[in-house]
This record gives sequence, structure tokens and C-alpha cells, in this order.
Amino acid sequence: MRIDAHFHLAIYGEDAASVVAEIEEHRIFSISVALDPDAYAATKELAGDCPLVLPAFGVHPWMAPEHVDRLDRLTALVAETPLIGEIASGAA
Repeated sequence: MRIDAHFHLAIYGEDAASVVAEIEEHRIFSISVALDPDAYAATKELAGDCPLVLPAFGVHPWMAPEHVDRLDRLTALVAETPLIGEIASGAA
């Protein structure tokens, strides 16, 4: 078995089902990192019940300024996710 420790399933959109099928075919445990809350929701849906795809919440550093005033929403997602896949630094 192989492991992909960081990929973004949500960016595949309509092709995500074929990506999941390839993951299953090649038995690749894949941590699918979300770039923001919407991508996390999409990732969970696209992964479906595939045990080889682990959806992980995160906010990409480039997107952090968009979410600074919505930290209450992020707190719930952080509590829900099995791991953090992207994290923004408070440093400028």
C-alpha cells in the first residue's frame, strides 16, 4: 500500500469520482486536504465512503485573510476533523 500524505480532492470537481476510483484501484491511502471550509465540505462529499480517502480540514495560508473574521465557524471544523491539513501562521 502507498500513502499520499497531502492532496486536494476537491480541486478535481467533476473528475473526483475517477480520482477516487484510481485511489481504490491502486490502494493508495490518501489524505485529502481542504483549502477552506467549503472545500472541506466538498471533500467529505466527494470522498464518499471510500476508506482510503481521509478528508482533512485546513485553511491555506493564502486564504487565511478571508476567514479571520469567521473563526467561530473554523473552531467547529477543527473539532470535527481527524487532523489539520493546512494551517496559516499569525506571523506577517
